[in-house]
Amino acid sequence: ELGPDSILRCRLDAAVEYEEGADTCAIHGHGSRVELPGYVAPAVRFVLETPRFALREIPDCIDAAGKLNLARRLVKEGLLECVSS
Repeated sequence: ELGPDSILRCRLDAAVEYEEGADTCAIHGHGSRVELPGYVAPAVRFVLETPRFALREIPDCIDAAGKLNLARRLVKEGLLECVSS
């Protein structure tokens, strides 16, 4: 179960592409496309650029529930993996 202290990282075997538009951002990789609102972009860039991080370290452009939802979605889509919960 993911929580604020869960340690996450991008899957090592996931080739990921990121694009950012005026109102949305999207991640392509591991056979999926995840489109998100533009205000989440700083959090998504952090996730993609940081080798390992605690869920609570995701930037505060989204609240704690939003960080948890983002992490769960990216784990479900095969883009992130939890290395310690």
